[in-house]
Amino acid sequence: MTSNFSEILVLAFLGFSTCYPLFLFLTPRSGIDAGFYNFSLGLAGIIGSLGCMLLWTATDDLTILGFVLAWIAIHLTITAIYWNSEKILFIPLMVSSLFGLWTFWIVFTSFRPELVSPLTGMIIFIGNGILAGVFFAMILGHWYLNVIQLPIRYLKNAALTLFVLLALRTVFDVHGLVTNSILSPIGTEIPLSEYAFGFEGVFITLAMFFGIIVPLVINVMVWRTVQIQSTQAATGLLYVSCVSVLFGDLFYRYCLLQSGLVL
Repeated sequence: MTSNFSEILVLAFLGFSTCYPLFLFLTPRSGIDAGFYNFSLGLAGIIGSLGCMLLWTATDDLTILGFVLAWIAIHLTITAIYWNSEKILFIPLMVSSLFGLWTFWIVFTSFRPELVSPLTGMIIFIGNGILAGVFFAMILGHWYLNVIQLPIRYLKNAALTLFVLLALRTVFDVHGLVTNSILSPIGTEIPLSEYAFGFEGVFITLAMFFGIIVPLVINVMVWRTVQIQSTQAATGLLYVSCVSVLFGDLFYRYCLLQSGLVL
């Protein structure tokens, strides 16, 4: 159980930190102050470093640790170069994040090699995007409280991106519930849809509730408040969404690592 918990946190931290910089494409540097980029890149570096330290307790494979350290070194170097820079090239950020995503996949492969497949990768990366995206939207919403006349379209784009990611996860979850089955404690196969809504499948139910249903409802409310340019209300809602998505993400990763359920 302790090993699984370490692995869950490693995947959550690395998934967040490798995906987060990609959302900066929604906020061109020319339209927002340097502080937002400094905070965003610094946050990704700190969370990624925490993931690397936890990885040390979850594996003794020095090659995997080397890949993660290499990504962190590249990310921190880019952060230092662009610190307070007026012009930022997105290509280095994109290359760094793509290398980080590849590193994340290497780590996941070492944890659960039997689950490796293109579909698994797609679903996991969507989950990483939701986790990083909701925190990005929340931090961006908070920036509207500090910067006057920040274009409202940035927050709209962040909310719309979250809609797309949540919709994709919903489709994959429904497909998984309908098509997959699981072994019961007595050794018989039962449909995953039946198992999920029983007592033993409570973690699946909690994952979908906190990871999809609550964020979707909140995101609708965020979209409506953004339409009337009430950024303060939208930011408050996004704080709640962050907590919900975080809990949902941990439940999803628990189901993935403990039971091999790719949702």
